[in-house]
Amino acid sequence: MSEQTGQKPEILIVDDSKVIRKSIFKMLGEEYNVLEAADGQEALEILEANDKIRLLFSDLGMPRMDGYELLAAVRSSEDEGLAEIPVIIVTGQEDTEEAKEKLLDLGATDLIGKPFHSAELKSRTRSYISLARKVRKLEEASPIDKATGLATPDYFKKQTEITFSLSERHGHDITLARINIENFAPLTKEFGKDRNSTRLNSSHVKRSRMPSSA
Repeated sequence: MSEQTGQKPEILIVDDSKVIRKSIFKMLGEEYNVLEAADGQEALEILEANDKIRLLFSDLGMPRMDGYELLAAVRSSEDEGLAEIPVIIVTGQEDTEEAKEKLLDLGATDLIGKPFHSAELKSRTRSYISLARKVRKLEEASPIDKATGLATPDYFKKQTEITFSLSERHGHDITLARINIENFAPLTKEFGKDRNSTRLNSSHVKRSRMPSSA
C-alpha cells in the first residue's frame, strides 16, 4: 500500500521501560508516527493489526514475550509483509557476543547498543525507512502481487485501458467480472501461504458482474 504524500511513516518501539520508550519518542517523534508497546505480545498484536508499520525497534528482556520470541514470531509470520519488516534489536552492555550472533541468526536486521545517541538512532531509522520505501516501489511496479500470486491492481488497470481501446476500435462488446475477497489477512492465517494446495470456500467470496458495454 502506498503512503499518502506528507504522511509520517509509522514505527513501533517495544520496551518494558516507559522511560526508554519516551526517550526514543522524543528523538523520532517529529519525523515519524511512533507507536509503543510494553512487551513482545502487545507488539505482535499491534503489528498484526497494522500493516503500515515500516520499522520495529525491540528490547530483549521483557515480560510475556521477550525480544528473541518476538523476533522469531515476526520472521515466521504467514503475513509476508510482517515477516520482512526491518527489526532493530536494542542490546545492553550485559548482552554477550553469543547473544548478538543468535539475534542475527534469528533474522535481526540490525543491532543498536544502549546507551544510544539521537544522531545514531535517527540515521539508522532514516536508512531503513528509505530502503523499505524503495522496496515497496519496486513491488508496486511489479505486475504480480507477491502475497497472492495474482496480477496487481495497476496491471489490471492498464490491461482494462488496452481492452476498452481495442473494443472501441473494433466494435466488440466487453463483459467484466469482479471478485472481492473480504478479510484477506485472516484467510491467509487460516489457510497459509501455499497457494497450490489452498482452496478458499466459496462462502468467503462475493461475486458481482457488470453489464456488457460496447
